[in-house]
Amino acid sequence: MYAIFAESAEAELLNVGRANVQMSLAALFEVHEQRSPVAEFLLVSHDDIFANFVAPRLGPVTDREPVPPLKFAQLVGFLFAVVGAAGFAFGLPSLGLTATAFALVAAFLNAAFGICLGCQLYPLVTRFRRTPSPA
Repeated sequence: MYAIFAESAEAELLNVGRANVQMSLAALFEVHEQRSPVAEFLLVSHDDIFANFVAPRLGPVTDREPVPPLKFAQLVGFLFAVVGAAGFAFGLPSLGLTATAFALVAAFLNAAFGICLGCQLYPLVTRFRRTPSPA
């Protein structure tokens, strides 16, 4: 009897939680539709905050990184994410965990030490890429 009550109580809590989320979203959308000052304050985009408060305090850009290595690094990260997701989706957790671990290590090295593994691999890949010979 207690297990049935516990299951129904858990189900009721889930329903209450869903209802609260739905009501909150409905209230947010209603506030958005009315365009009140509170809604304008709550719905300010990050771009507006950056453009109005951060960018004026920054100096002009003095150095830029080359774009092709960064795009290659993004592609490598995307491929690891796809392989990891496919591994988990097709019931190969070791493949999923390995690909996710490689992506996590690369992201950590980039965030903590500024070492971009994809950018370091880019010169090797371009060296092995076939280039058309002038005819």
